[in-house]
Amino acid sequence: MKLKSGNKRALVGGGTAVLLALAGATGYAVADAGTRANEAKAPHSQVALQADKNGKIIKQEGVASVTRVVGAPGEYCVKPVSTVDAASTIPFAQQTTWIGNIWVGFSGGCQTGEYHVVTYSDSIGTRADRPFRLLVP
Repeated sequence: MKLKSGNKRALVGGGTAVLLALAGATGYAVADAGTRANEAKAPHSQVALQADKNGKIIKQEGVASVTRVVGAPGEYCVKPVSTVDAASTIPFAQQTTWIGNIWVGFSGGCQTGEYHVVTYSDSIGTRADRPFRLLVP
């Protein structure tokens, strides 16, 4: 696209946030997303999350809570705020380490309306705790 002189605009990607969670097991840890210190600015996203490998929220927007199932490496559940209909969205996830894989969807041990994130340490399916980002446009 050609811009006229003096009409300069830039498209800048919104922030992403990480999320780590999994529910439905006997024991799990919960990270509350309600503090201002971890709020992200992602103006064109419904959910943005950045989390460390233990499920601790580093930055977030649109996240009600994150749970990590104790004893289930690499599995996390992310509960969005009530205004987000998770089932009608297309989530994107990115692992923030240089090796491994990640999967995000709606099945697994998470509650209805939560995102199920699974991180892997390799390409053959070895689940492992890894930091990651979740973005829902």
